[in-house]
Amino acid sequence: MKEFVLECFRKVIFLFFCCQSKIKKKALFLSYDGKQYSDNPRAISEAFHLVFPDYEIVWYITEEKSLSLVPEYVRVVQGRWLCFLKELSTARVFVTNTQLGAGIFKRKQQFFVQTWHGDVSPKQILYSDENFDGRIHLVIKDKQYTDLCVAGSKLGESVFHKSFFYGGKVLRSGMPRNDALYDEKRREDLQKKFGFTGKKVLLYAPTFRDYDIDDFVVNLDLEAVLDTLGREEWVCVVRGHSNTNGLYIASRDERIFNLSHYPDMTDILCVTDLLITDYSSSASDLALVGRPVVLYQPDIEEFSTRCRKLVYNFEESGFIVAYNMEQLKAVLRNYSLEEYRASDENVIQKFEIVRNCKSAFDVCDYIKNKIRE
Repeated sequence: MKEFVLECFRKVIFLFFCCQSKIKKKALFLSYDGKQYSDNPRAISEAFHLVFPDYEIVWYITEEKSLSLVPEYVRVVQGRWLCFLKELSTARVFVTNTQLGAGIFKRKQQFFVQTWHGDVSPKQILYSDENFDGRIHLVIKDKQYTDLCVAGSKLGESVFHKSFFYGGKVLRSGMPRNDALYDEKRREDLQKKFGFTGKKVLLYAPTFRDYDIDDFVVNLDLEAVLDTLGREEWVCVVRGHSNTNGLYIASRDERIFNLSHYPDMTDILCVTDLLITDYSSSASDLALVGRPVVLYQPDIEEFSTRCRKLVYNFEESGFIVAYNMEQLKAVLRNYSLEEYRASDENVIQKFEIVRNCKSAFDVCDYIKNKIRE
């Protein structure tokens, strides 16, 4: 009842804002409910600025750490959710990577784009998740309001139909955030920015656990991994999931850097030479550019019973998988670059992942055509 009353109140406020102003040449972007300037909305926003030079670009951002990445042409809106509703009421285009949820409404002239934030994700989400808490009205709102979904694979496209109950247009042109992975100039600039020029970068990026969300403890001996790779040329970056409030690393090794505070995972993937993750969609992102990916899953039974059911069998996915430290070190010692690339290619073929370095522009072109109509 409390949620229903709050949503009615927000709708009244939204209608009030609509009465005050007409739709403007404005695009509004939201990433992870306003936490970051990142992911697919960031890539589309930067392409949108070039394709629609006469449009105002607006971002709703609540966390200060993201502001350093925001270009000068973007107008940032902060404050309470009502500030966001006010901007939404006059935006011609709205792009988000998370569920629309309560408190978002739509005018007839508006065009809403849903990109989600995990394409070849092994985890069940929303209504396909057996632990979904029954907020079916939120999924229905996504279905009714969304004009376009963006997917990077056959699996990603099916998720929109199964988990969002969505029956509209899905543009399977690749994940816009992955356009950056093909950009060697951006890779070099980011290596300089992070201080990793001349180094090989190992990224350890575990996903979150619903039962350990407050303070995730790194369960991997990172020093041993670095020693296996080679002591001098490798550094290790640890990146916690955005849903994790804290990340604890016991090691104080100077080769290990915690970049969990950095807003955009894509920038970190750009400088990554080897990715170790567990159940994250970032694995398939890096596979696109043929860089080594290893899945480290010592807690797969606990994760699949206490957190999320898994969508596919990792043994049949094409990914290289290790279930304990000895297996992981054996992989790192014995696998060649050609074997890693063969694994990446198997993953791409298995899930029919789209290779595309201009996905964000394809999304903008689709929006342009629909607006003309």
